[in-house]
Amino acid sequence: MSGEIIKCKAAVAQEAGKPLVIEEVEVAPPQKMEVRLKIMFTSLCHTDVYFWEAKGQNPLFPRILGHEAGGIVESVGEGVTELKPGDKVLPIFTGECGDCRHCKSEESNMCDLLRINTDRGVMINDGKTRFSKDGEPIYHFLGTSTFSEYTVVHAGCVAKINPDAPLDKKYMNKELEVEKFITHEVGFSEINKAFDLMLKGESLRCIIRMDA
Repeated sequence: MSGEIIKCKAAVAQEAGKPLVIEEVEVAPPQKMEVRLKIMFTSLCHTDVYFWEAKGQNPLFPRILGHEAGGIVESVGEGVTELKPGDKVLPIFTGECGDCRHCKSEESNMCDLLRINTDRGVMINDGKTRFSKDGEPIYHFLGTSTFSEYTVVHAGCVAKINPDAPLDKKYMNKELEVEKFITHEVGFSEINKAFDLMLKGESLRCIIRMDA
């Protein structure tokens, strides 16, 4: 599907505080220095809820929220050399361009280009979104938008996972105790349940399985 538009399911926030709508959206191919990811797992945290409620900030809708996830590179855009299709990655909302004064400094990681920006709902490259439905744009969130089966992010906002890292073995041997932070797990079709649990104070962190 490299170079082609992908149609997939996404949980779209249409209005502040209203249940997310799971619908088919179009995800454009990655442009220069961008990558398109297939999201395998994502999670809901209070930051997503805060911007979904749109209290105390400029509302931007329709929007695809989500900023904590794990995925696989589906395709890469022009100029991307350190990532390739099939790489397992983590999208990150505070990236590194590698060229600015902060990226070159040993004392700062607040990249001039890719630092966190909660108001920006478009890609840096051309000021456009990669999500749409019926020709209408759907805005990004924190440069990640992981509440979608596929998403497009800047190459500097992706952390590649070492394929040799034995994380599964460490988890099975109880060396990694992630359960203390994960209180619930739901399928993608039940994403609004995750919001309900958090709003009721019953959930600390909820994992969302994209294949369910």
